[in-house]
Amino acid sequence: MEKNDKKIKTAYATIMILIAVIIVLCGLVLYDKFFKVENYEVNKSDKKNIQKEEENIKMHKEGNLYKDASSEEEVCKTNSKSPYKKGTIYNCNNLGDGKSYKFYVLNDAEDDGRVNLIMDRDYSSASFSEPSTEEDGIENANLGPLNAIKHLPKTSTWTNVSEVGMFNNINYSGYAARLPMASEVAASCLVTNFSSLDAAKSYDLTSSNCSYLWDNIQNESYFGYYTSTTASGKLAWTVDINASSILLDARNAGFVIGIRPVITLSK
Repeated sequence: MEKNDKKIKTAYATIMILIAVIIVLCGLVLYDKFFKVENYEVNKSDKKNIQKEEENIKMHKEGNLYKDASSEEEVCKTNSKSPYKKGTIYNCNNLGDGKSYKFYVLNDAEDDGRVNLIMDRDYSSASFSEPSTEEDGIENANLGPLNAIKHLPKTSTWTNVSEVGMFNNINYSGYAARLPMASEVAASCLVTNFSSLDAAKSYDLTSSNCSYLWDNIQNESYFGYYTSTTASGKLAWTVDINASSILLDARNAGFVIGIRPVITLSK
């Protein structure tokens, strides 16, 4: 009788252990189904996105420029063996408006994998708003280019170029391009003594280092183009022809002259 009781107890214990194992296994299955699977799918999606971005970056051909690091389709390209050198020609056939343009490298954008390009001609013409004056009488130079930037191409026109946004304390929201800064022009022409505050001085830009900056500079009605930099006395820094010389000069902000776009693309 005792042997039968022991057998019954052993069998009962075995059954209870099996039931416990089954309950644990069911719990693990339910956990995988309702918790881990969702997290796994999210992580899997994140990994795919990261992998795709890395693959796109690797796919970028040297000499081609793209809207951003994850873009697959080139916007501008060159056959030059020194693609990112100042003055290198880029043909931009995919800005988004169905037209073809010629640009030059203005500079590398802070060596962050992007390049600034300047068009070889004026996109339009406009006047440069006079800098406004605050109540204390101090000129707010950042408001000077407001009228001029309205004539730059917007992201709705150049759809394959990223929005400029805030740049050098100027709001280019909605625009695919900006105006060149006077300091960029001076640096490209190896002008070492440029001072935006010295409006009484002009700077010679006839160096062969920057001849690309005065391509198509002469128009029937005006001779030059605006930078985004203002000077004292309600003047704006411009690149212009003066007595057959190419100068970086501070001119009356109310003149109607060229608007030459600068765009930023990824390598």
